[in-house]
Amino acid sequence: VVLILVLVYRAPGLVIVPLTTILASVVLAMDLVATLAWTSGYFEWFDFKIFKTTKIFVIVILFGAGTDFCLFLISRYREELQRGLDPGRAVAVALRQVGHALTGSALTTVFGLGMMFFADFGKFSNSGPAIALCLVVTLIACLTLAPAMLRAGGRIVFWPFLASLTPQAEGAAASSLMDRFWQRVSRMVMAWPGLILVGSLLLLAPMFYAGWSVPVTYDLLSEMQADRPSVQGTRQLRRHFVTAEIDPVTLLVYRPDAELFPMEADGKTSREGQRRIAVLTKTLYDLQSVDSEGRQTRPITSVRSLS
Repeated sequence: VVLILVLVYRAPGLVIVPLTTILASVVLAMDLVATLAWTSGYFEWFDFKIFKTTKIFVIVILFGAGTDFCLFLISRYREELQRGLDPGRAVAVALRQVGHALTGSALTTVFGLGMMFFADFGKFSNSGPAIALCLVVTLIACLTLAPAMLRAGGRIVFWPFLASLTPQAEGAAASSLMDRFWQRVSRMVMAWPGLILVGSLLLLAPMFYAGWSVPVTYDLLSEMQADRPSVQGTRQLRRHFVTAEIDPVTLLVYRPDAELFPMEADGKTSREGQRRIAVLTKTLYDLQSVDSEGRQTRPITSVRSLS
């Protein structure tokens, strides 16, 4: 992110503003998520969980989205300065002009991540809303902290390229080929919004249909190329060992109203406990997702009673 900012703006001040905004939003968002997870332990109706990988996704998405939001705001701020506005007025106009676009872009991702709440896999259903909440924090930071820093820094944030802020004649900024292209695209969208919307949906329809038919799988190796060393190594292990030995799964069964596996006074499992273990084992074997080769190993290697 730092390298991209340096290559784009080549100004230390314009590197500090986005990074400070993003770092502040990441710290605040992570504290907010941790607080919600801690609070959920006191309310049965509020089930909010986080996972180790949630922090990774939060940092990646917030740095990516936050950088885009700040770059968009700074670009418009520069344009307003080139029009001859003072820094205070330029920040206000830039924020008013791009605020709706930044909010719309962020909410698109927020609602997309929020839809993960309906996923069957717990890591997805819990991580999606958590990341969406963090992105809302980043949006608020980009609409408040970043403009405040730009206003406080004034024109000095563009040092050493202050000469580029010289007011330009009307229409001079749209002299390049790409500028003229996007000006034409914007006029088309404003003239035929309904037609553009329908055409975009038709273009995306085949990909939507293809994605709808993709089967659900938790086999991560199937998503990787066959020549990857990790894939080849796993296949070699599967030739000599059963899956239950290569990648054992720990199953925790909790019964809040009674002891799941009754124990004897000497700490050994009672006959009733052994019977329940046998019933649980048969239930596991009957699951379609359990491979029959798992019968070669004991599915339950140890049992602990939770009161």
